[in-house]
Amino acid sequence: MPPCRDPVPALTTIRIRNLVLHKPADATTGRPLFPREARLRGITYSARLCADVELQVDAVAGEQRNPVVNRVFPAVHIGDIPIMVNSLLCNGHDADAFDCGGYFIVKGVDKVVLAQELVWPQALRVLCPKTGSDNWRVELEQVKVELERGDGVLLLSAPGLDTIPLVIVLAALGVSTDRQLLEVMVHDTQDVELTELVRPSIVHAREQMQEFVNSSGVHGGGRDVTSVAVELVGSRIKSVTPLAGPAQEKLGSLLCNTSSSRPADKALLMGYMVRCLCLCVVGRSTADDIHSLKNKRVDLAGDCMFKQMRHLSARFRKTTLKRVLKHVEAGGLDCLTDNLIVDKSVITNGLRAAFSTGIWSLNRNASHYGRICPVETPDDHLAKTMAVFATVSAPRSHDNVLEQLSHCQMQSSQGPLVGWDNVFVNGQWVGATDKPGTLLQAMRNLRRNKLIHPETELARAPSRAEIRIFTDGGRLLRPLLVVDKQRVLLSTREHRRELRARPAHERFDYMLDTGLVELLGAQEESNAVIAVTRREAESSSSFTHVEMHPASLLGVSASAIPFLNHNQSARVTHQAQKHGKQAIGFYTCDILSRMDTNVRQLYYPQQPLVCTRLAQLLARPELANGVNCVVAVACYGGYNQEDSLILNQSSLDRGLFRSTHFRVHRATLDYSSSDIRFCRPETEVARSNSDGIDKLDSDGLPFIGAEMKAADVVIGKAGRRQASKLVDHSSKLRKLEQGWVDQVVCSGGDEEGERHVRVRLREARCPQVGDKFSSMHGQKGVVGMKLRQEELLFTQQGIVPDVVINPHAFPSRQTLAQMLESVRLHHLSEDKMKWRGASGPVHPLTHQPVKDRKREGGTKFGEMERDCLISHGASATVKERLFFVSDRSLVPVCTNCHRLAILNCKQHPRCLFCNPQQRIATLDMPHACKLLSMELRSMGVDMRFRVSQH
Repeated sequence: MPPCRDPVPALTTIRIRNLVLHKPADATTGRPLFPREARLRGITYSARLCADVELQVDAVAGEQRNPVVNRVFPAVHIGDIPIMVNSLLCNGHDADAFDCGGYFIVKGVDKVVLAQELVWPQALRVLCPKTGSDNWRVELEQVKVELERGDGVLLLSAPGLDTIPLVIVLAALGVSTDRQLLEVMVHDTQDVELTELVRPSIVHAREQMQEFVNSSGVHGGGRDVTSVAVELVGSRIKSVTPLAGPAQEKLGSLLCNTSSSRPADKALLMGYMVRCLCLCVVGRSTADDIHSLKNKRVDLAGDCMFKQMRHLSARFRKTTLKRVLKHVEAGGLDCLTDNLIVDKSVITNGLRAAFSTGIWSLNRNASHYGRICPVETPDDHLAKTMAVFATVSAPRSHDNVLEQLSHCQMQSSQGPLVGWDNVFVNGQWVGATDKPGTLLQAMRNLRRNKLIHPETELARAPSRAEIRIFTDGGRLLRPLLVVDKQRVLLSTREHRRELRARPAHERFDYMLDTGLVELLGAQEESNAVIAVTRREAESSSSFTHVEMHPASLLGVSASAIPFLNHNQSARVTHQAQKHGKQAIGFYTCDILSRMDTNVRQLYYPQQPLVCTRLAQLLARPELANGVNCVVAVACYGGYNQEDSLILNQSSLDRGLFRSTHFRVHRATLDYSSSDIRFCRPETEVARSNSDGIDKLDSDGLPFIGAEMKAADVVIGKAGRRQASKLVDHSSKLRKLEQGWVDQVVCSGGDEEGERHVRVRLREARCPQVGDKFSSMHGQKGVVGMKLRQEELLFTQQGIVPDVVINPHAFPSRQTLAQMLESVRLHHLSEDKMKWRGASGPVHPLTHQPVKDRKREGGTKFGEMERDCLISHGASATVKERLFFVSDRSLVPVCTNCHRLAILNCKQHPRCLFCNPQQRIATLDMPHACKLLSMELRSMGVDMRFRVSQH
């Protein structure tokens, strides 16, 4: 078809269908992309989002539409979506087996999307006035109803609608008479207190409608109240389109959503909001707390990306439409391609900007038992940490819940019923029941039998006569053991036997499927009676649930602190929030293939001698941090006042607390649009520091293993400007910065012509005066002095401490758990003391010392101890341990036949096989060797010992 060049109005329609998200792949070659490669190349670990773009352009001439273009562009690349590491679309982990994933890689840097806490818009909230000038108000979604302080009139405000008396809106929805208004708003017309509270609103609405009729110049005779109210509400709607057609339906579209779109249902919901507000005003019910988790939801990474994609998709449609309209006006519709109409940078750059700028922030509110860790509270309350056992619900369909409610004595009422409880599902009014307890128990039984999803929340608000059921996502849930008739269901032998027979990763699902454990939300937990221990749950019939473990209320960092209940709360908070996360250790096993900006790694990390049960379940034993030290508590010289420390220099020389500091220098060049290149700068360019380029190769990168000092060029770059003058753009080390070149990585970027260079410097660091140390209990301190081993105090057994701390640090910080960790448990020094004399008891067969401490036995000296001493060259010590103090024995050997001799009754040695006058030699050997020879002889194997004749 020839292009339409005349200025004819055109109707353009764009449809995006068949969205497909592929796995991460290289943009140029198409091969699979792995997280390790994305880090090294400094690119985003993302996948292509493709879709079919359908374009339809119709020329409009009067009422006729003539198709101009109707094309479908299949599998168009519309953007790139960052992929979470170790997710279903991830290509797999190729390096670190201990990496749990759950994060994104954006421009080569690991990014974590923090969960956002937000107020649930579908929750009905009655808010009390905070100041004397505020009004009582009730909110649902974006609709607000306020009760004015002066004249007591109920006013309604909603998006697209000016503030208007609520009674007029109810009249526009079909509730016109005074009796109907009272039944909708009060429910019980005999309730004098509530009736007097809403009466001023009804009188005020009559006056407003009468004034509207008088001002409009139309006589009100013969006109019903509903038509007048519809016209009055139509004048308050903020829209250029007049209120025409089915006016009540258009008015209902501005109000809250219900399970039904009928205006009568909208009116019932508005009236119910008024009733909840009035009950709080007269003191029969309590106002809602906006900071409570009952009215909160949590958005995880998927929810945050979904909301961001919703905004970006709108921008993408507008951008695509502008491009199409531009070609329509220019008349170039025949040469349209997918690259001309689709701008993939809208979605790609929008998501990258969201990860880079961190638009997903948190507002800290009150901590909540069992769901939010009460210990790990960062500064200014900007973030929250979930408890170990807490989980976030996923969005589920409520169709199954509605079907089960229809069989559980719920009726779909057409109006308010006095004495009945209203049933809400995800904030929508679905019916009422006169037996709320029976309905809730029936629904809980269905949940325990897995007929509805275990994450379904069932709650009741008796003050408002409501039953609230939730299946939406973002609710914080926590598991609790079910108690039935003063008995914990998990305590039966059958269930315990079944749990032991199942693998560890299937046990919780089994408890959830069989109803032994329930996931309770904040709404439902307000109806439950929870015991802390099982003994407490079995003492009374009022308990419905029991805690799985008292430590389940803590977060991951706080649960790793041993004996935290013996510490001051501030110390526990410091350890969980700061010190535990700042510890130097092994954070990954893939350090050789990572180019993180600033990393510190401990040489000899050790597993703690004392740890909690949750730490054993959560932590990776191979990735340890910290060192087990010998600590002395003493005032020694004054250099360890308060929190100051004295370190053993001899221990530091042996590698204690020694670490490696890695620092990465980056540079990126675009060879296609810039004259700057990676090269070794000429001598005349770097004349001010001629020694700074000696460690660079011809490509401008340093040699592996080169020693770099302050002001040295770490990445050489140069470019030419006017008059072919060479200008230096090299990257240099800052003052006091030094190290050894550990690794150099060169890679390409996303765009053609991009070159990325990363140079990692390595620096070995030993603890110095001024370095900060901390124990597992937030007892931080700064090194005040380093002394040699011979200058330090020692015990009676000769033990010299590695660290000396001041005893005055304990009373002020109240970290008693530090002393319990070091002295208590069953590892007491008195209990571990061993003593054995020169003639201690030995085993009658092997003649080796016995192993029982109560029998004055010896200590174990195995193969690992032997190999350790051999590696140090301590052969004399090995001989002493394994021979002289073990089973040394003098054995007679015949010098003729080289067999073992015997001792007669007079203790004279003689050989049974040779002449009695043959010379007998004495060998010094372990008794185990003699025992081996005797046992082999009993089997017919003759073992001989060669000895010299002299």
